[in-house]
Amino acid sequence: MPVLLEALALSKEYRLQYLAFETVLNLAYAQLILRIPEQALTLLHMAIEPILADRAILDKGRACS
Repeated sequence: MPVLLEALALSKEYRLQYLAFETVLNLAYAQLILRIPEQALTLLHMAIEPILADRAILDKGRACS
């Protein structure tokens, strides 16, 4: 868990938004493993929409190259 929190802090510091959201998803998964589903669901709601939106943009970029 500390490694994920450090990754989240670094990704926010260097403005790596997509990586930050993926780290949040990993934190949510860790919370599920620790049997804290309410907090995991909160994190999931926070991260899923931007990831899905950014993913479409990334896929378009790959199609053009």
